[in-house]
Amino acid sequence: MRKNPREFLLLEFPLVTLIILAGCLLGFIVEVVLLGSGRGLPDFLVSFGVVPLEVVSYFHGVAGTTFLNSVLPFFSSLFLHGGVLHLLTNVLYLWMVGDVLEVWLGRTRFVVLFLFGSAAELIVRIGVSGVPSGLASVGISGAVAALIGGYAVVVGKALRKETGEAGFSGLLRRLPLVLGTAAWFPMQLVNGYMQLGETCQTHDPISWLALLTSFALGMFLVSLSGRRDAPVSAEAPALPTEEDVSFLEA
Repeated sequence: MRKNPREFLLLEFPLVTLIILAGCLLGFIVEVVLLGSGRGLPDFLVSFGVVPLEVVSYFHGVAGTTFLNSVLPFFSSLFLHGGVLHLLTNVLYLWMVGDVLEVWLGRTRFVVLFLFGSAAELIVRIGVSGVPSGLASVGISGAVAALIGGYAVVVGKALRKETGEAGFSGLLRRLPLVLGTAAWFPMQLVNGYMQLGETCQTHDPISWLALLTSFALGMFLVSLSGRRDAPVSAEAPALPTEEDVSFLEA
């Protein structure tokens, strides 16, 4: 049966994932232009990235701090990155896991998971650091960590089904997928040494704990929410289920 184009756009097309990808690429282009022209990239990152020191100062009522310049940059910081590798690893893994999870969860819950993952990383980083950093925090690493955690739950269900049917050979066929997804974490260690400047921080030892927290949060939330309800329309495309692992080939 041919897929209804409208149903495809509503149910299967990874619209939110593509919007986030486009925003990240556009944000990085702006950074590169500012860096090349020498027109204040450090000030730009501090203004539109999240500065933990300013966030803590705002919630402690320090004079001169406002919601606009302290907390609101949380959203703009998601579309900025500290270097080429930082950008490429995040957008690559966002695409790898985002399209599957967006279909699995539905767009609303996908956005909630994305924002919760980013917020969890920031909260842990501020809470554990003791002395809040004055450097700008940028990127979607916390969100990607949460998405990878959710993706692990989805893949785990598929692996348990396939391994039960195909035995050890079924697990081996999926091993590159599992290892490829897990490789995102050591890549973040390299990212910390390849930044655009000292005015932003992407990853430090505390950030590792923050990323693992986001990862665990993603696993927890997706385990609780499960797959979204199947569409009612008879012409609607089938959603991925535990019994159908073909969507992991994408």
